Amino acid sequence: VNNMQLGVLEVARRTVVVLNENMSRFALTEAQNPYLNNAMNFFMVSPEKYWFPSASGKYREAMANLEHYIDDLKHNRSRFYTRVDNLIALMNHFRDVLGSAFHNLIKDSEADGSKVSWFVCDDYFYFAQGVALGMAEILEGVKEDFADQLAKKNSSKLVEDAIHALHEGAHLHPWIITNANKDGILANHRANMATYIGEAEHIIFTLMNVLATN
Repeated sequence: VNNMQLGVLEVARRTVVVLNENMSRFALTEAQNPYLNNAMNFFMVSPEKYWFPSASGKYREAMANLEHYIDDLKHNRSRFYTRVDNLIALMNHFRDVLGSAFHNLIKDSEADGSKVSWFVCDDYFYFAQGVALGMAEILEGVKEDFADQLAKKNSSKLVEDAIHALHEGAHLHPWIITNANKDGILANHRANMATYIGEAEHIIFTLMNVLATN
């Protein structure tokens, strides 16, 4: 559960950074939205902090600030710019997160040369699953909010394909995570998850290239 939450948190952090620095401002010289700036800073609190301040408390404050931003949007007191360059910035962050998760899913050894432990493989699996779960939800919003831009670039299907791959990864529920050889009798669940995470990364990369073309 903890590692799945960390995966969701990483997606939330990357999304709020782009929301604060790009999507809510027409230009970099424009002032940042105070609610989004607070939310971004609160989400950056380490999940290992249990008091003064507690991570869970700061994450709740971040959500409250996002609610204030949404309320201001409804009353035309804040802005949300659905420009292609803003979407590319978000996809660039998402590709980075997916790439890191994919690397941990396919690697056979750690940085120190030791073999990936059976006691660690489930951490990598569930972190990637959290990434898939959180990112799929954000992309559902992208599909709606950037519908016009995606239609102009004929790229709506790519977003749908990415969502589908992430949903498939988010709904893998093995009874126990095994880290067997890829041609062994037991499953290698990291490799299974890597199939969907790698597919989503490839689609996001393709989407970025399509969006960047004139």
